[in-house]
Amino acid sequence: MVDDDDAMRELVCSALEAEGYDVDAADHGGAALERLREAEQPDLVLLDLEMPVMDGWQLIDEMRAMDSCNAIPVLVMSGSTPAEAPAGFPFIAKPASVSGLLAAVHRATRGPRRRKRRALYRSTHSS
Repeated sequence: MVDDDDAMRELVCSALEAEGYDVDAADHGGAALERLREAEQPDLVLLDLEMPVMDGWQLIDEMRAMDSCNAIPVLVMSGSTPAEAPAGFPFIAKPASVSGLLAAVHRATRGPRRRKRRALYRSTHSS
């Protein structure tokens, strides 16, 4: 979850964690990019577009330029209008309902990449 609004970041992280997601958060694109370079790749990046240091547009460009990140799904959550969102990316308008947010995240994380990661996790962590 990448958003410079502390309250929004806390709300979204809490809602996702309550649904069983492991959530990492950053307050701008630069911090998120550092985490993407250092940690296991997430199944989804949920981000705001308008942030200081590095905005969502720049983060998307950086992710697409990295072999390790270019296939990670991105879900844009912004107060901007959908017409201002990057083409081809799912968009959630702020303020969003928790149920709408969770539905969008569920849709974005149930694709083949997510199933493969779950299967890999089960095979490497089974008793």
